[in-house]
Amino acid sequence: MKCDKTSFSLKLQDATVEVERLGELFLINRQQMIDTDRLRNSTREALTALRKQHSEPKAWLQTSSISFRHCSTQDAISSLEAEALRLESVMTGLRAEQKRLVGLLGDKGATPDTLQDGMLRAMLQLKG
Repeated sequence: MKCDKTSFSLKLQDATVEVERLGELFLINRQQMIDTDRLRNSTREALTALRKQHSEPKAWLQTSSISFRHCSTQDAISSLEAEALRLESVMTGLRAEQKRLVGLLGDKGATPDTLQDGMLRAMLQLKG
């Protein structure tokens, strides 16, 4: 009888660890989606501003967090359009991964409806 309890405890522990792992991946992926969406919105706003600014032949384009490049307005628009396409592709991949994680959590009986952020965070804190 004790062997059955130990076996059950181990199975329950393994299942809980798996749900915690999937929950952590879900939260990480969601944060990546938020960050990518912010970048996508900034890029869209920059494109709109540059397209309205036809009178200026040159524009400053931020190429990293600390460097800027002076280029033609058309080159800046082309560069931002390429970045917008890249970000859209990244977002598509993140959405697909989020859908997969939700499916895996659902298979384990832990759906976003039953496990809200607070529950997932509490489970992750218990782990440490």
